[in-house]
Amino acid sequence: MKKIVLTALAAMPITAFAQGSQFNLKAQIGTENKSAMAYLSYRLAGKAVLNSAIVTDGASRFNGAITSTVKAQVVLNYGGVGIKKLGRGADALTMYLEKGNIVLTPKASVKNAVITDSKINTENVAYTKSISVPEQIMAAIKADGLDWTQVSDLKFWNNDVVKQYRIHSIPQNFLIDPSGKIVSKNLRGEALNQN
Repeated sequence: MKKIVLTALAAMPITAFAQGSQFNLKAQIGTENKSAMAYLSYRLAGKAVLNSAIVTDGASRFNGAITSTVKAQVVLNYGGVGIKKLGRGADALTMYLEKGNIVLTPKASVKNAVITDSKINTENVAYTKSISVPEQIMAAIKADGLDWTQVSDLKFWNNDVVKQYRIHSIPQNFLIDPSGKIVSKNLRGEALNQN
C-alpha cells in the first residue's frame, strides 16, 4: 500500500506539469472541401512532431502537451494530396504554440491568418512589424549620420546597378560630374575633400 501511495505522490508533479502545459489550437480554416486536411508540425525534445486533422465544418483542432513555447507551422492541404506532395508553395503559417487556447483565423489563406488568444503570437506579430527592413535602414542611416541622399531598391547585392558597376563592398563611392560622367571612385579620407 505504501508503494502505491509513494508512486502516486511521485507522479503528481509530472501529471500536474503535463496538464499545465497543454495547448489547444483551433484553426478556423473556412473550407468545406471534404478532402481538406490541416497539419501541425513542430519539434519537441529534439524530435519532429507532425499532427494531422481532417477539416470538419470548416475547422481543425490540435492539442497536445509541450514543455515550453514551441515554434510550429500550420499547413493546409486543400486537395487531400498529402503533406509531402504540397511543396514549397503550400498554404502555411509559422507560429508559436504555448500553454492554453489559441485560435487561428485565416484571411483568404492560412499564411495570412490572424492568431488570437495567444500572447506570444500577438507579441511576435508586433515585433516583426517593428523591425521591417525599410525602417531598419532608415534608422541606421540616421544613427550613422549619413545625411546625404540615399537610394535603395532593397535588392541588396542583386541590384542592377551593383552588377553594372561591379560593386563588391560597402562603403563604395563614385564621384560623378554634372554631365553624369564618373570622374573618380572609392575615394577615402583627404581624397574626398580634393575632388
